[in-house]
Amino acid sequence: MTAAPGNPGAAPLAGEGAVRRRWWLPGAGTGDPLFRSAYALILSTAATSVFGIAYWIFAARAYPPRILGVQSAAISTMLMLSNFAQMNMFFALGRFVPTAGRATGRLVASVYVASAALSLVMGVGFVLVAPSISDRLSPLFAGPLMAVTFVLSVVLWSVFALQDGVLTALRRAAWVPVENVLFGLVKLVLLLVFASVFVSEGIFASWNIPVLLAVIPVNLLVFRQLIAARARSAEIPSQFSFRSVARFVGVDYVSGFFLQSYTTALPLIIVATLGPQANAEFYVAYVVIAAVDLVSVNLGTSLLVEAAHDEARLREYTRRILRRSTQLLLPAVILIELGAPYFTRMLGGAYAHGSTNLLRILALASLARMVNIIYMTAMRVERRVGRVVATQAAISVLVISLTVAFGRRLGVEGVGLAWLCAHLAVLVALLPWLRRTLERSR
Repeated sequence: MTAAPGNPGAAPLAGEGAVRRRWWLPGAGTGDPLFRSAYALILSTAATSVFGIAYWIFAARAYPPRILGVQSAAISTMLMLSNFAQMNMFFALGRFVPTAGRATGRLVASVYVASAALSLVMGVGFVLVAPSISDRLSPLFAGPLMAVTFVLSVVLWSVFALQDGVLTALRRAAWVPVENVLFGLVKLVLLLVFASVFVSEGIFASWNIPVLLAVIPVNLLVFRQLIAARARSAEIPSQFSFRSVARFVGVDYVSGFFLQSYTTALPLIIVATLGPQANAEFYVAYVVIAAVDLVSVNLGTSLLVEAAHDEARLREYTRRILRRSTQLLLPAVILIELGAPYFTRMLGGAYAHGSTNLLRILALASLARMVNIIYMTAMRVERRVGRVVATQAAISVLVISLTVAFGRRLGVEGVGLAWLCAHLAVLVALLPWLRRTLERSR
């Protein structure tokens, strides 16, 4: 029997017991909305990670390390600016679309327009200011054509990233792996094609052309079918105001600023302080760990959407998400610890030493980062975004300051140590919340 919505004391969903007993089966729990969207997103992450790892392996072998370091920094900078311009509205979509009803189309369109406009401003501003910050950043924008392409790529990537949030919030996450598998495949093919004819900007171009090809068809699906069908339905009344969305986004945007300062901005800091070669060693390891961390992000996204539908079950959902995250991440971390030398050996001799130890250090941090991510998701459901800001600010200050301190003495491995220490310190601060969450209410 399915529990009545909103009744925290009711019996669990019929599928929950099956999920608990058969967690090791790939399809277990897919009838439960809490895990159905999460598994679709994890499938997307797994597929794109395979393509992504293959992509950087081929890039490391087909392009000189200096070009890879410069181009990966350009990509990371593009992602950083795009993420700033998205204003953390990915989470606002997950929080408010489930209750937007017939206003869903206006909400999604407003999010797209606001993000695209800010992307344009930030992209132009960075292209104009970056060369004066450090001479080492000048190669990122070699010529006017590359500068214009960079700015447009920031705008396109913002829409590309947000459309996954729209699909997930509409409980149509099954489309996300389809979209991202095609993106990864086209990206890999273009990388190999450009390696012989377009070496200097081939990595950046192969990364962004597939984005343009994906944005148009996906949003035709979103607006003409999914949102149109919701607008014709009277089952979901609009239970939000644009003022409440703006208030949520305004505060959560600050947390997004801190997040980007220690994730997508980190390669830029490494290039400016340690050089392109060090960033190449860092980036190939970080790509793997970013994919592992996306498991926690995807489960957290599902928690956000489903708890927004039924906030009374937030604690139950959070407990189940924490358990499932641990079951998925722990084997992955063990595999990385054992297999790190074999992975870096595939990249070539230039990455064999620094990237191996770095990969192992970053993998250990993923377990602490999992708890931190899920905590912030629970706070967003409760609209206590001030706590999200405080958490991200603490991680950012620790990662950046320790990176500068450890990096100068230990090189790229010091960056990994800074990442691990920062996330462990925040986890320790969250232990009281974790204990309360894991305790079952009577």
